[in-house]
Amino acid sequence: PLSDTLKKLAIENEVRTDDAEEIDHFLSRLRDDIQTIPRLTLTLSFEPTLELIKAINEWVIVNLKAAIILDFEVDNKLVAGAKVAYKGKIVDHSLQKRMEGFIRA
Repeated sequence: PLSDTLKKLAIENEVRTDDAEEIDHFLSRLRDDIQTIPRLTLTLSFEPTLELIKAINEWVIVNLKAAIILDFEVDNKLVAGAKVAYKGKIVDHSLQKRMEGFIRA
């Protein structure tokens, strides 16, 4: 059965919720559409709180002005800061990375 949110979305898209084939087609289209949305992956050294996730989401909305899927990963080996992956580019803003550069210099 569809969740209330999906059911509402299906009705808004004029999908008959009593027709299993129509629901399958709708969910396939929805999945395909979601897969085209760019993903921004943040790797942190800790599990982010809901408050932090909301703050980062607001920042993304204000600054990037685009539909983006936020994906959070935890890497216990990461020392402070974060790694950011977006559209095939990875930027390491961790203290660990800065220290490696300092030690090499």
